[in-house]
Formats: sequence, C-alpha cells, structure tokens
Amino acid sequence: MRRGLIGALVASTALLAVPALAQEYHYVKVADIYLPTKPGHGDIVTFDPTNGMVYVSLVDHGLAVVDTRTSKVVHTFEDIQAPNGNAFDDNYVYVAAAEGLPQGMSGANAGSGFGTKNELVVIDKHTWQIVGRVDTKGTSPDGVSVGDGHVYVVSDDNNWIEEYSQGAHPQLQGVWPLYPRNINSWWLDTSDACGPDVNYLSADRHEIFQTVTSHMEVVDSNTGAIKRHVDTGVPLVAHCGTKQPWLDEAHNRLWVATSTKGAGMLVLDPNTLQTIKKLPASQGKDAVGVDPGLGIIYSFGGSGFDAYNFNTLQHVAFVDTHVGVTHTGDVDARTHAVYVYEGKRAALGVYCPVRGSGSNGDWAVPVGAGAPCGVGAAAYTAAAGASAFTVYFEFDKSDLTADGRKIVDQAAAYAKRNGMAKIQISGYTDLAGTAQYNLGLSKRRADSVRAVVVADGIPANRIVEHAYGESAPAVPTPDGVREPRNRRAVIIIGSGPAT
Repeated sequence: MRRGLIGALVASTALLAVPALAQEYHYVKVADIYLPTKPGHGDIVTFDPTNGMVYVSLVDHGLAVVDTRTSKVVHTFEDIQAPNGNAFDDNYVYVAAAEGLPQGMSGANAGSGFGTKNELVVIDKHTWQIVGRVDTKGTSPDGVSVGDGHVYVVSDDNNWIEEYSQGAHPQLQGVWPLYPRNINSWWLDTSDACGPDVNYLSADRHEIFQTVTSHMEVVDSNTGAIKRHVDTGVPLVAHCGTKQPWLDEAHNRLWVATSTKGAGMLVLDPNTLQTIKKLPASQGKDAVGVDPGLGIIYSFGGSGFDAYNFNTLQHVAFVDTHVGVTHTGDVDARTHAVYVYEGKRAALGVYCPVRGSGSNGDWAVPVGAGAPCGVGAAAYTAAAGASAFTVYFEFDKSDLTADGRKIVDQAAAYAKRNGMAKIQISGYTDLAGTAQYNLGLSKRRADSVRAVVVADGIPANRIVEHAYGESAPAVPTPDGVREPRNRRAVIIIGSGPAT
C-alpha cells in the first residue's frame, strides 16, 4: 500500500498557452495505467499523435496500446517476443522482436534456444491486427525509426542498421555497418560491447543520429554512409554509454542521454559532434521524450525522469517515481501529459506539469472527464497535502477484511490529524458480472468504508462518496475476468474542507 501526497493541479488554463518555460514548473501524478505484464524491465514507450495512442513494449513479450483519451489499455499483442523498439507511420506500427542469439553462441543477448525469434512485426492501425512479420538479418533488433520512405532497424548483436521498405510487408533494402566494427566480426559479428541503441532520424537532413557504446555517429539515411562520428568519452555501464538522442532542429543542437549520472545529459553540435554543454542528470538515463510547446525535453531512467529547458539549456526538475526500472517514457505534446514506464509496478505513470514551485511527484485527484492534464476541462481538484489509502475486497464481497479494517482505521486517524480535511471514498469492482450489478457492488464497498470512517469519529459531512463499478479498473482485463487488484475502495484525504 502506497500513500502518496496529492499535489495541487491547477485548472487547465494554467497549463496551456505557454510558448516555453517562462517560469518554474513542478510535476504532479494523475494516474497509474496498469499494464498486462509482469513487473520488470520493459522497453520503449512511444506516443502516436495521429491517433492519441501510446505503444508500450512489455516485459518478455507483448505490445500494449493505451488510449490516452480514456487512460486504458485497448489492445494487447502477446505474440511479439522480447519487444524492443517501436515506431509508426500513418497506417502501421512497427515493432522489433528481439530474442537474440541462441544460448551459448555469444556473450551478447542470449535467446531461449534455437528457434529464437528476431523479426520486425507490423500492426495495422486501422484494424489493429498483425499483418506482417519479416525475419531481420541480424539478431537482437533494437531501435526502430520511420521516415524518408523507409523503416530503419538497429541490430544490437551485429552493430549495423537494416533498411526496409515501409508498409505491411517490409522488404530488406540494405545493411549498413556502424562504427566501430566488432573485434569478433569474422565469426558471427556479434557485439563485444553494448551495441547500437535507439536513434533519431531527421527526414529534413536525411541523417540518422546513432549512438553506439560511447560513440555518437551520423549516418546518411539514403546511402548508409557514416558521415561523421566521435567518441564522447562518457563512462560505460555494462558496456553502454550514449543512449537515445534527439535533434533540436530549430536551435541546431543534438541532445544525447547517457547511462551514468556523472556523464549527465550531453548537448552537441550536430554538424561537428563537438560538445556544447553537459547538463546534470539525477541518474543514468535511457530514453528521451520532447514537448515542443513547453520547450521541455525529458530523460527517463533509474527511478524517475529529468526535465530540461531546451531553449535555455537548463535542468528544470527531477521527478522521483519511487519505482525501480523507470526505464522509458514519452510525452503527449498536445496535452503535455508525460507517460512514464514504471517497470517494477508494471504500470504507465501519468504526470502533468504545473506552473510554479511545488513538490514533484505528488498525486492529483481526478474529479471529472477531460484529458489527463486538464486540457479543455478543469479535470482535477486542488487537493494539496492529501493522502491516498487503498482497501481491497474478496470476490463479490463488500465487507471489510481484517487487513482492510486496519487500513480504514489508519485513514481515519490520518483524517483526524488533519482537521477539516475533506475525504473522498471511491468504490470499484473487477469486470466479472454485469455492469449494473458491479455499479451497485462498488457502492456497497464505498458504503462499508464510509461506515467505519464515521464509526471512527469522522463527521459524515466531511465525506464525499463515489461508485465507479467496473468502469475504472486499476489493472485492465477482458470482460468477465476476476482480478483482485480491481476489487477495491480508495480513500483520498485532502487538506481542504469537504464540499
């Protein structure tokens, strides 16, 4: 049970119409979207502005599609083994499936045995069906980028980029070796180092900005020729140093995340690859996401994310998710919502920027419909200094268990210490049973919690009660599935008076 302080999320007008970071921002958390996977190290998170979806490469196998309008997982593709990078065009999503080499064949990423899958999987965005699979030439395909009429797939084990045609059935059109070559390339060309990571494709410049171990190199996206490269000299962690880059084409600056706190965030001249500035980082980072409207670039890794003002080259904030393997993330630039893969929670945390100083990572309380960060609606209450308590129920039950009663007693004690703080009690169910029955069951669960809170000495007029039935599962499941984590009531205790 995690009790998080709930931060004040201002109305939507305070989040919008800001051309850059004119003043300080802090970040509040507004949701956890639980993913259909086990806790652990997933991979790339990609926001698709053409349909408002977020694509998440899951632990061990599977790709989840999250609808940002509802904050729910709407599609899961389980038959994608060891997914790494994903990217999209107007019609398709491309996913790298990367089981690597069979065991014992190299010291690089090892698969589960002969018959491992290394392929580029194609998903139709209109039908949400897998329509194509092509075996990659190399093993452990990692980063995927799309543009210039091609799909570019990076091979970790082989230290090269594979060029494919776009569409439902990609065709291999070229294999481009990267620098430096591997010392054992005479055998299987497997990587003796970290290998290449996710890249950035500039369609305007026809250049791919590719990281390899501690190197940064620029590849011609038409010919595959390496145009320039530099060893940044960053310290290596597990043979890895330079990670996902992003090119700020307006200011002609190349941002490069690195895998160590000491190396920080690098800002390079893309034409010379010389360092312009090195900015601090809270921890080693793996992936980046960009919000052009607010002028922020985010880097994800460790147990949180850093925010930087890419106009002024300043570090803005570190947000600690308090969850291990916060590996990757991305940004919906329309709403400014930051989607963070919290690996050991098996969830996608949703964070919003709020103007002004404040504590980072505090919770905000949703009270109505709207986009995650309040665009078009004041979607969250200002509930500074509040806490959340979650109580779980047995299947089809509304009476409290002994553990549940202890949690409610703790919540009531906390409420007493906070004077006239308002209390919101929300009941939920899993997806077993009819929607109408579950709505009533969630009301009975909220009623049970309310009764104990009142019995513990809290005036009833301080309590606001909600029943959501099966409409807001903590863990998305198919209809009819019994999921213990969805059978719950949540008690929110804020600092303001009850209304």
